[in-house]
Amino acid sequence: MTSARSLKLMESQEMDECSSQEAFIQQCMLPLPSPFFSSPDFVCQFRRLCDSMCRPSLLCSSLGDILALESRVLRLQSPAYVFGDLHGSMDDLRLFSSTLWPLGIHLTPGIFLFLGNYVDYGAFSLELLSYLFVQKACYPEKVFLLRGNHEVKFVNVTLCCLADG
Repeated sequence: MTSARSLKLMESQEMDECSSQEAFIQQCMLPLPSPFFSSPDFVCQFRRLCDSMCRPSLLCSSLGDILALESRVLRLQSPAYVFGDLHGSMDDLRLFSSTLWPLGIHLTPGIFLFLGNYVDYGAFSLELLSYLFVQKACYPEKVFLLRGNHEVKFVNVTLCCLADG
């Protein structure tokens, strides 16, 4: 049996994790270009967030659940903004952000469809994915993420082997 003291400690830890997750999400939602993505705290907070989301108690509200509930065939209403092949380029994402949703995705009419290939040769794949994942988690009815060929394990393993050999 779990003691009352243990339960209090667990609840306190979960509240701390929730507040740090909320702080990370708030930082990722700042208009681009955001100095947060180039700060030393970004990777540390991102890793902590990933570690905490891998715990079963926090999985019920994760991005994976949101994506798993979506149909494999999307039927989207217009107007829609369609983006493809970002390949880790934060410069492209910043350009889109400043011209198409300068006040934020939530205040822009229409939906946003990202066609995949978020990672690869760009220098900011992790930051780009973080930004898109937060937008999807916060606005699941406005942001849609498809998987491109660079989000398939076989392609990434093959590309890594070709680059090494």
